[in-house]
Amino acid sequence: MAGVRSILLFSSLPLLLGQLLCGRGARAVVIPVDAAAGNDSLCVAAQDLNDSTTEYPAGLQWKYLQQTTYISPCQSLQAALGNQPCSRGCYLDNTKRLPPNLDLQLSPGVYRLTACLGILQASNLTIRSRGDAPGDVIIECATVPNNDYYDNLYVCGSERVRFQGLVFRKCGPFSPNVFLNHSSGLVFDNCTFRDNIGSSLQGQFCNDVTLTNTHFINNDNQQVAEPDVNETSIEELYDSITTGGGFTFFTRGQPATIRIEKCSFVENSANRNDPNNTRPVLLKANGHGGAVLIRLANADGSEITIADSEFVNNKAQVDGGAIYMTLSESVSGSSIFIERSNFTGNTVEEASGGAVSINSFQISFNNTIIVRNCSFLGNSGNAGGAFSIALYDSDINSSRSPDGVNFTECDFVNNMAKNEGTAVGLFSLVHVDQVGFPVGFENCLFMNNTSEGVTQDTSAIAAFRFPITFQGTNRFLGNLGGGVTLLNTQMRASGVLEFDSNTAVFGGGIAMDDRCLVTSSG
Repeated sequence: MAGVRSILLFSSLPLLLGQLLCGRGARAVVIPVDAAAGNDSLCVAAQDLNDSTTEYPAGLQWKYLQQTTYISPCQSLQAALGNQPCSRGCYLDNTKRLPPNLDLQLSPGVYRLTACLGILQASNLTIRSRGDAPGDVIIECATVPNNDYYDNLYVCGSERVRFQGLVFRKCGPFSPNVFLNHSSGLVFDNCTFRDNIGSSLQGQFCNDVTLTNTHFINNDNQQVAEPDVNETSIEELYDSITTGGGFTFFTRGQPATIRIEKCSFVENSANRNDPNNTRPVLLKANGHGGAVLIRLANADGSEITIADSEFVNNKAQVDGGAIYMTLSESVSGSSIFIERSNFTGNTVEEASGGAVSINSFQISFNNTIIVRNCSFLGNSGNAGGAFSIALYDSDINSSRSPDGVNFTECDFVNNMAKNEGTAVGLFSLVHVDQVGFPVGFENCLFMNNTSEGVTQDTSAIAAFRFPITFQGTNRFLGNLGGGVTLLNTQMRASGVLEFDSNTAVFGGGIAMDDRCLVTSSG
């Protein structure tokens, strides 16, 4: 066939070029990539599988299928993916679509990205390591710091894309290592994000994102947002926050499903704000979510699951040393599950939630937050040493069901705070007559949590206009600052509520102030 490039036979790469069958479930076409032995001028790239690179035909026509059953590997990801540009309107432009059912297999080595590489309108795409040892396939930026606005690996308008066994490192600060946009069915399996100086993995307007056995290590978000003098209200906070230290996700107007399972987040940070930023601490755009930042805006029916994961020594300047989440613009019918996970040594400097901070803006309702079988050990914050929940708006005249939060079988040990809540801080920052949604504790342990304040009068749980309930057996042992503090709220207890060896200036067990109601049902 005239005009066809040579195809080399590599005995060390017996990769069969399978026939493509259109539609989901078809056998994938293998495209080998080898940083050491590949040749970009000889390899078959994704776009070579079309008759045209400017128009996506109804049925793919194979140029090379009749030539050989073996193909030469590409040397770079850019060549393997056909040097796709990073088009921000990719999900509207069918001329940039990748062929479906591709399997890029990367041999051990370091693959450097010299510019933004687009994965545009892909379907059933896998990019995986062919190495035997974890961490032997590395994707990194050629230039660090990279001040280009565009991202380094950009997935847009795609569905069912899987990354497997890859290390993403040394990118940022203005662009994440991997940016996901308007895509679904995205999986990161056994991957590692490390030593990036921006948000390592960022997604927006995506659905069905899964991280499993994936690790975020020593990522330090150094992006600094410029001060916005027009932003002066707490209601606008959720729209100003940019990115966290490890994984950042944002969606508006559509539901999202996110699963983080068997993952670890170690020594990630989000600590950068413009030093000339004089806004109140809660209005600072950066410094939220040292490991994970998730924002749901008008995203009814979303489901966030974090399970069987570890969060160790992450830190943030403002909120959420490990995790920061916001619900805004009347989010309803959504669920957040944090299960069987450990939070150890996470810190926040200026505000709340040494390990986890969840904030609700602009009347969210009928949402469920479940924290179950989790351990919070040695976390610290200005308030809410381990966990904080803040409400910035409420709808007390509505017949709609309020949000609900439940902590079940959780341990809070050796956490610290200077102000309200050495373990858990609950804050309703609305009108005095408006109250937060109910928060329940069942079979939880609060032990040796410590108040760092001058008066050492901060209890393990501080509830400010948040009604709380206790069920089962809940124990408060050896807490410095007391067990529970109530302000303008009510508490209902059933089962066993044990206080032992707690010390405080006011109420070593329970302290109450300003119109509180405590009831017991046995």
